[in-house]
Amino acid sequence: MLFPRVATLIRRYYTVFLAALLGTGLTFWVHGSVHKSEVDQVSYQFELQLEDHVWAVKQELEMVLRPVKHIANQLRVDAQVRQPDAFRQLVHTIPLSQHPGVRVLGWIPRVPSTQRSAFETLLNRPITAFANHAAADRLKPSVLQPAPTKDAYYPIQLAEPFTPAGYPLGFDASSAPVLWHAMQRAVESGGLVATAALPLRKDRDGRNGFMVFLPVFANGRGELSKGALLGFAYELIDMDFINVGAMGGEKQKSIGIKVFDTTNPGERQLLHTNITDEAAPADAAPLAPSPAKPYQVAVKVANQEWTFAGHPMDGYFLPNQRPEMLVLITGLSFTALLCLYIFTLIQRDLKSAALTAQLRRTNLTLEAEIAEREAAQARIAYHAAHDPLTDLPNREMLMATLERSLALARREGSEVAILFIDLDDFKLVNDTQGHLVGDELLCQVAARLHKSTRETDLLVRQGGDEFILMMENSRTDTLHPSADFFITAGRAADRIIQAMKAPFLINGQPSYMSASIGISLFPNDARNESTLLQHADSAMYQVKNMGGGSYQFYSKELSDYQQRRLSLVNQLHKAIEQRSFQLEYQPVVELSSGEMIACEALIRLRGDDGEPISPAEFIPVAEDSGLIIAIGDWVMEEACRQLRLWQDQGITLQLAVNLSARQLWQQDVLEKLVEVIDRTGVDRSALEMEVTETAIIQDPTRMEATLKHFADEGLRVALDDFGTGYSSLNRLKKLPIDKIKIDQSFVFGMPEDKDDVAIVTAIIQLSRSLGLPTQAEGVETAEQYRFLREMGCQYGQGFYFSRSVPPAEIEVMYHSQKRWLLET
Repeated sequence: MLFPRVATLIRRYYTVFLAALLGTGLTFWVHGSVHKSEVDQVSYQFELQLEDHVWAVKQELEMVLRPVKHIANQLRVDAQVRQPDAFRQLVHTIPLSQHPGVRVLGWIPRVPSTQRSAFETLLNRPITAFANHAAADRLKPSVLQPAPTKDAYYPIQLAEPFTPAGYPLGFDASSAPVLWHAMQRAVESGGLVATAALPLRKDRDGRNGFMVFLPVFANGRGELSKGALLGFAYELIDMDFINVGAMGGEKQKSIGIKVFDTTNPGERQLLHTNITDEAAPADAAPLAPSPAKPYQVAVKVANQEWTFAGHPMDGYFLPNQRPEMLVLITGLSFTALLCLYIFTLIQRDLKSAALTAQLRRTNLTLEAEIAEREAAQARIAYHAAHDPLTDLPNREMLMATLERSLALARREGSEVAILFIDLDDFKLVNDTQGHLVGDELLCQVAARLHKSTRETDLLVRQGGDEFILMMENSRTDTLHPSADFFITAGRAADRIIQAMKAPFLINGQPSYMSASIGISLFPNDARNESTLLQHADSAMYQVKNMGGGSYQFYSKELSDYQQRRLSLVNQLHKAIEQRSFQLEYQPVVELSSGEMIACEALIRLRGDDGEPISPAEFIPVAEDSGLIIAIGDWVMEEACRQLRLWQDQGITLQLAVNLSARQLWQQDVLEKLVEVIDRTGVDRSALEMEVTETAIIQDPTRMEATLKHFADEGLRVALDDFGTGYSSLNRLKKLPIDKIKIDQSFVFGMPEDKDDVAIVTAIIQLSRSLGLPTQAEGVETAEQYRFLREMGCQYGQGFYFSRSVPPAEIEVMYHSQKRWLLET
């Protein structure tokens, strides 16, 4: 009896049971999805914080490694620095307060066994700084320790900041395997090499540290012969201080960090950890598990491989349980209400209610699907014809509309104008502020352009920073286009240019932008859509070549110019592939003696017809097309090759090489320069990088940092074309430059032009007050030579001395000791 009743209830109320089952299952599925999403979000936040810490540690390590590079450079070029007092003065010039992780800077010479006694005598000389200090009584005579018989010793000679009882002066570092292994690797690589972890002194509470060695060679190059090795500059770094200092208070509580040395495969040496709970007894309660996953980041530190392993600390990075509970309560409540509703329907009229409900649900589903399909088709059609960022019509809609408009204009004798709008220097916004800021700026530009146009005009975004405005006119004279419409198009372009002058506010910061506009008219400029657009594009590029921020109507002369420009781009591609450029060299003369002391490398190019092409013509095209990067790489390679040939011949001239603005914007510009210099083996002090003032003012802060990196690598920098870029004096005094070059446009009118004389005089006086030498370009007359020399200008170059010549003629001038002297 019981079983048939149960079967009847199941058949009658199976929809209730099914709804309960599906609702409960869906609720727990959604609950699991929300839980997984929260866990993934927490894990993502944890990984971001760990990577942020690793980035901070890398930045700190870059800072603390700079002093040892500086010390090594001075030890290489100045033997006096190896004396204790001179070395102390050198260390005191380094702002060690900015490098709190640096414990000791020092010098380890290579001492052959034959020089051991002399070195021990030198090691025991009194130190002037402690002559009247009580610490001098505690200084004991130092000898090489340990000192078995060997070919050469590597004792610690200098250690700063100096503590008499704190550092083992005379200790032979090669006797410690961990130090000697790092020193050998440093000699092999020619660069910085770090040791494995080393315990610091006991008064450092058992903290870990490591030493970094940088070999110093006698000839400045990394030949691996012992005769060329003078010794090692070294640095002792407090590793725990760097890691803890980079974490900060709250981060140190929330993230557990373990730093391992994984340089040798299969070995993991613990360098640092902030997890104090590991010191608890084995039977202590373990940390509460966290949903965030462990995470590892590998870092390269002076030829050592470090691995940062992190996991969340107890009580941190826990998912928010409120959404999960809300989903669970809402889902179960909805399921219960649905079951109750179905149960009520079944009770009232099981069959009719079930059928009605099924039909209603079916109809609703079909209607929803039909409505969604129609909406989806409408969205697809809209997005196919509109730009997703600015919501303006796109090129596809433009071409369709332009085709209809031109057909109508042919029938009615009306006119159509195309305004090709391109933002000036928009790429700098993306490069300096990021693409998110660039996208926001494009949206604001689109809105401002839309407000500047008529309701009957069509404004579209073609792509990137290019916009196109199509304007129609109902005039009917096809042979004589209306002058009024010509004026109307010009006024529209002028409205746009004026509208762009007001600053755009991005994240509360003002940003300025201008536009170049090219205009072509139908029917007098073109008879079809593609040609009309092409002519407007050509006119726009003409505006850009004239400095931008204006508009230009198309003319046949523009088309000829574009053809010439395209031909020049093709010739530049061919010259890069065939390496058919040539470098000539123009002498730089010391004005006081008339002696040639340097020369500047100048690129030359011949066209397909064999005639020379002026750099003033092909360099701007190379800049605009981006080919200047490849050309600049070739110039640096060829200039260093020629400089090495001269140095091998005993020619001691300094060589100036120009760097373009685009080269300076490259992230790896310094890395490329150093690689070429090291590969060719030229003396860095013989090279001078010339950068223009206009290149620096595009982003002064970034360029200042780039030039400081040049100075850190021992490269000289000259500020070219000074006076043409409107840079501030406040910025000038901060730039790490070694020379100021006076632009030839100011030298040309001297000494007759009073304005040029005043400008040149002011530049020379300014340079003298900053302690910088000056070099005048474009010296063409004896009067200019005499005036510049009398005003205190140190150097000059120009046709008065010599045009640019092949390397062989420079060699003849040098060997003949040619001088340019003024008759008194």
